Amino acid sequence: MIQIEVQSNEMKIALDKMIDKLQDKKLFFKKLGQRIIADAVYRHFEEKTDPEGKKWPSVSQKYAERKQKKYPGEPTHNYNPSDLLVFSQTLYNSITSEYTESFVKIFVDGEAEKYAGSHNFGLHGQKKRQFLGIGELEKSIALETQKEFLESIVR
Repeated sequence: MIQIEVQSNEMKIALDKMIDKLQDKKLFFKKLGQRIIADAVYRHFEEKTDPEGKKWPSVSQKYAERKQKKYPGEPTHNYNPSDLLVFSQTLYNSITSEYTESFVKIFVDGEAEKYAGSHNFGLHGQKKRQFLGIGELEKSIALETQKEFLESIVR
């Protein structure tokens, strides 16, 4: 057994802070969820790629024409009506996270939830355009967030 005796009040305070931070795992999972959404999920939408880096299938010409008629005029949010999954930004803005002391869950909440799975998994006749998943970028963000969290403990 390792036994540590702290005789310096400053050192005891610093050690107590480190122990408190290590025990607050919720903070780590909160930060991890925020970073994955901001740095990975949103990038998938902007680059139209899945978590493994594969490009999403393009929309059909027929679909693009139908959207152009439904939303004539200037594009909104720098997207055109033919841009799948981003035109209204409903799905994009519905991505959120929940966290506990043992995990983070990233999911779609609100009205976009009803069609998010169809696009993410390619269900109900939709082509698969995955935006949630674990790819190299998500793994890299997790490792970087873990490293930053541990470094913040010893500061």
